Amino acid sequence: MEVTPLTWHLIVTAKDERAAQRVLHRVCATVGDTVGDRVIGRSRKVPGQFSIVFTTALEATTPAGAVFQALTDAQRLGAGWMVAGPNTHGDGRWSFEMICAVNANGRFLVPGLTWAHVEITPAGQPDVTAASGP
Repeated sequence: MEVTPLTWHLIVTAKDERAAQRVLHRVCATVGDTVGDRVIGRSRKVPGQFSIVFTTALEATTPAGAVFQALTDAQRLGAGWMVAGPNTHGDGRWSFEMICAVNANGRFLVPGLTWAHVEITPAGQPDVTAASGP
């Protein structure tokens, strides 16, 4: 398995982009990893919320190891994750994703975090499970 990133999509409650960046910093400190590519934008649906999409590195070399690392990293942020996968696709691709939301019995340890989606789609595969957010 090639090195693949763990892709995170977060919805945070914050009064401005700087406050949203502070939530992102707390998330990364909690997970214990540095952020790769990132995009922060104001939510079009809910005033006072921001969408943050970023990647962190997966150190695992096998699919099972990648799933275990994703579960471990996500559990550091909170409890109540709903797991979808691992999913196999007819052409040999696979994916794994998890979602946690405060309005669905999720509990986050990082203040300001209200919704999170974590996804693994191994390198060299198209993104088959793109999150649209709440």
